[in-house]
Amino acid sequence: MLLLTLLSDMHLYTVNGILVDIENIGFLVLKKWKHSDIKIITQDQNSYYFNPNTMSYLAVSEGIDIHEDVSYMTELQCDYDTYTKSIKDLKKTILDEEEMQQNYSMFKSVEEIQICLSSRQVEENIVHVGSVLYIDVSHASIPEEIVGKLRFCKVSQNDPLSKMYGLNIKKFKAKADALGDFCPVIECMLFYEMPESIVPQNDYCDIDFQVWVGIRQKISGSGKNKYTTRYITVPTKALVSTKKLSLIGKSIAIFQSIVKDL
Repeated sequence: MLLLTLLSDMHLYTVNGILVDIENIGFLVLKKWKHSDIKIITQDQNSYYFNPNTMSYLAVSEGIDIHEDVSYMTELQCDYDTYTKSIKDLKKTILDEEEMQQNYSMFKSVEEIQICLSSRQVEENIVHVGSVLYIDVSHASIPEEIVGKLRFCKVSQNDPLSKMYGLNIKKFKAKADALGDFCPVIECMLFYEMPESIVPQNDYCDIDFQVWVGIRQKISGSGKNKYTTRYITVPTKALVSTKKLSLIGKSIAIFQSIVKDL
């Protein structure tokens, strides 16, 4: 019991919704270990985020069937030659063939992922509260009230599309395809666990694979700068990894969610 008390004081990652961004893999969320995996005798039968037996945290991401559900993950299903060429073009560390194959498999994986992370790895890769993230507008978990009416507002880097501001996704895609390969997203801000009475949990997958975010929606017909905020939970694979997209030469196009004035 003394050991667990000391560990509890040392490690701060003890709430739901702690997000990490691991290079080449993308976003994962910390999940409680099962009590049966923690081989230390204790009267406390609750689960723990930190496993003193392995000295690690458990980070997970849900699986997705890209043949059944629309997802930006489809864009990441590049061939091996394209992936390795991108790695070399960016002058990243060149690994041996076996390691490169493993990285490629993780890069495009749509399967459920579970990996162990040390405290240092969590600390180095944690996504802090208040960070701006990007949600895949095509993901099946995102409520219609958020993606039902979207208008293009900006891109992530150089902006050759300023004349397209205000277009819906269909019109945007029709005009933007000739200028580049863009993934439509909406901005959100990361939060940690919020009570279900305030933020209903998304039923797309188990809550262990989700994080809490806030999305600013513009109120139509109420003046230029009037907004409201909607809080939801989203699965990790609904969050777009801009690092992975840029590796294969793709960018994001940011859309504004529009809601009717009440």
